[in-house]
Amino acid sequence: MKCSKCGTEFDAKFCPECGTPANAQEGQPTPSVQPISADHAPKKKKRGGLKGILIIVGVIVVIGIIGSALGGKDKPAEAVPASSPTSGAASEIASAPASSASEQTVFGVNQPVKKDNIELTVTKVEKSNGSEYDKPKSGMEFVIVTVKYKNASSSDKLSYNPFDFKMKNSKGQITSETFTTVNQDSALSSGDLAPGGEIEGTIAFEQPKDDKALVLQYTGNLFKSDSDIDFKLN
Repeated sequence: MKCSKCGTEFDAKFCPECGTPANAQEGQPTPSVQPISADHAPKKKKRGGLKGILIIVGVIVVIGIIGSALGGKDKPAEAVPASSPTSGAASEIASAPASSASEQTVFGVNQPVKKDNIELTVTKVEKSNGSEYDKPKSGMEFVIVTVKYKNASSSDKLSYNPFDFKMKNSKGQITSETFTTVNQDSALSSGDLAPGGEIEGTIAFEQPKDDKALVLQYTGNLFKSDSDIDFKLN
């Protein structure tokens, strides 16, 4: 091999005269680096925009659920005209002046009440001291209310649920359904009614014995605290 710098012949890794490396001789190609243009540069995936859209959609869904649960009253409840005279608490409440019928919110037993597409009737009120293995607390008793739902719509389904109801007593305490076995054969379940459909079932509450101011409240939703319809039970 001949050194490209000083012309000395050698056979080694370095020229013995000038020290030039053997790989620096002529004929050795110098690698070239080509710049990468902006058009061929790797593109980053845009995830921020998709994430923002998902967050917005989630917020809208949550607002819709809350609005549905806490929505205002569409239409006041009204008594359904009876074909025959009523008795007891129902007859006393039904005797209210006709001018206040559209604003009436308190009704009686065996008095059908219509609100929007739902027709409700409390058909029976019973009291129980429980069974040998299922008793109420001391000073309390089970109040078992029979409720009838009717879907008055001609096209829409109607949902029913025992948690649509609460009970208020003379102490101002408002409680939800009590789970007991005394009404297990007739307990109201949950589901949907087709247009014109009906269902009847019982809901049990644990209340002070012989309370004379019990009121069954229909809220129409587990998450609502204000009642749309009140049924006076005594």
